[in-house]
Amino acid sequence: MDTQKTQLAWRVIAEVMAFTNKSFAIGIEATSGGLGHTYTLYNTDGALILWLNTNSTSGGANGVLETDVWNRAEYDLHALVAEFALAIHREPGIADDTTVMNISAAADWITANLADQDSDITWAWADGQDGFGDYSGPSLSKEEELEIPDAWLQIESPLPEFAPLKWVWTLRQNGEAKAHINLLLNEVVHGQPNQSEELFKLDYETASALGKYVYALRDPRDGGQVFYVGKGTGDRLLSHKKFSDENPDVATEKLDRIKEIESAGFEVEHLLLRTGLESDEEALKVEQAVIDAYAAAGLELTNLVKGHHSDTHGLTTLTAFVQAHGAEPMGQLNLPIVMFKIQNKWNPTLDAAGIYKATREHWVVGSNTRTSAKYAFGVAYGIIRGIYRIDSWMPSDEPGLEKRWMFDGVEATELSHFIGTKPLQAFRKYAANPVITFLDGYPG
Repeated sequence: MDTQKTQLAWRVIAEVMAFTNKSFAIGIEATSGGLGHTYTLYNTDGALILWLNTNSTSGGANGVLETDVWNRAEYDLHALVAEFALAIHREPGIADDTTVMNISAAADWITANLADQDSDITWAWADGQDGFGDYSGPSLSKEEELEIPDAWLQIESPLPEFAPLKWVWTLRQNGEAKAHINLLLNEVVHGQPNQSEELFKLDYETASALGKYVYALRDPRDGGQVFYVGKGTGDRLLSHKKFSDENPDVATEKLDRIKEIESAGFEVEHLLLRTGLESDEEALKVEQAVIDAYAAAGLELTNLVKGHHSDTHGLTTLTAFVQAHGAEPMGQLNLPIVMFKIQNKWNPTLDAAGIYKATREHWVVGSNTRTSAKYAFGVAYGIIRGIYRIDSWMPSDEPGLEKRWMFDGVEATELSHFIGTKPLQAFRKYAANPVITFLDGYPG
């Protein structure tokens, strides 16, 4: 199993399902047939509306094809998710907010669990079928440690030809089954004795009154500091604390902060910043504005993904806005150069040291590039942000990225007139590779 692709697949599913409520869909893995090892979403008519193939580089949503899905998921996740979600919105389907949000929350739970290097997730269905066909009774893979709750055998699947238990996945650690998770119900069963429980719980009236909302998690220590901002419906704001409590060995910046708060004898504070929002689009805009406000104030959040359309409508400076909307094309340059797409690390308030750091590390570059390239360009959202004269290369010092490279260099003041221009021959739309070379010079 490719752990990175698996985690990326579930993260994409979680984010896509959080974006859309106009189509009913199911996250499932086809393990045989033409799709191979593929994570897919279906609508209520059984039509395939999203797929992510871990055996190849392809994926797509509702007719929109992405030929380099894993690079985009790693380096340009937000744009990829938005593109897929918009494609799914065109699918008529049957709206079902509860089930859609259940899948999103369950996929988010799975994604966080997969942060543990020794964990993997597998479809629990084991009858050899590919997801559709006659259903004659439960046929789950046998797990001595875990049993399926009787209540799971009684539910009805919203997808008529899709057996209810085909919504069940098994989380393993070091090959040992640790939990079954039911995407339809957003329930998990684990441990001894085997008991099913809802992952997140608010009463129906409260959840209905909240509607769509934007929330924050606050650390009550030292005067209180917000460390995470998100959007959701129902019990979404409670999910982070509950996941942290149930998974003490899973480490992310957000989860570590929650554990620190509780270890110090405090409780995470859950703040509602805006409730009763009318649409997902409105919630996304409010979430983005709040995230950007914190960034503008120099306050760090633990969010992994920036706000919706943050690249085009989010936090910026007047200088960066003018550059983006009035930049001239980069002219010809008869020098060997390498360009790096740094937009996942860049924001308009980044200082010179930050732009240099974002440009210099950590990249997959071949020996020819390391030998020939004399200058490195940092490019974010189609604009050149920094240019550096390369002095030397060395293997990355980041754990887990030892096969990548970083350079030492100095600001190339002799080429500073290119900063703020657009290299139109580089990083065409939807190009996934974050590295592009012009070792014979840039043609202009």
